[in-house]
Amino acid sequence: MKKRNWKRATKERLDRVLTMREVERRTYGEIAKELVCTRQNAQLLYRKALSERGRNQGDPFFSLSVRASNVLNRENIRTLKDAETAIKSGLLHPQNYGPGFNSRNYGWKTHNEIRTLLGMGKEAPSWTRRYIPISQSTTTK
Repeated sequence: MKKRNWKRATKERLDRVLTMREVERRTYGEIAKELVCTRQNAQLLYRKALSERGRNQGDPFFSLSVRASNVLNRENIRTLKDAETAIKSGLLHPQNYGPGFNSRNYGWKTHNEIRTLLGMGKEAPSWTRRYIPISQSTTTK
């Protein structure tokens, strides 16, 4: 039996792996037998097919970290326009702990990651403002 090159992930091959795994509910071992590869390679092909599907479906937050994606999902933000509106209105801000804000793990790193994706640039945390020593401040003697 001729060994096929499992790394060659064509669109048809990835679609077939998705169909076998999700529709036909086959195991990685069964997929590997049909594709003539190892079980681990079948699993890698499935993961690659999932990532390609995510890119092709136009997920606007695909490039974000899992933490940032989870925050946006918890706040019911589905589009880039919704995210931009939430940041501009102050709903998404690391120092916002109001009654309508239920997202833990939303800190400065996540805030800046979302702002960078939206093209708004990074925002410096309030505690990083420049420290002015007392000797240079205006004091009366």
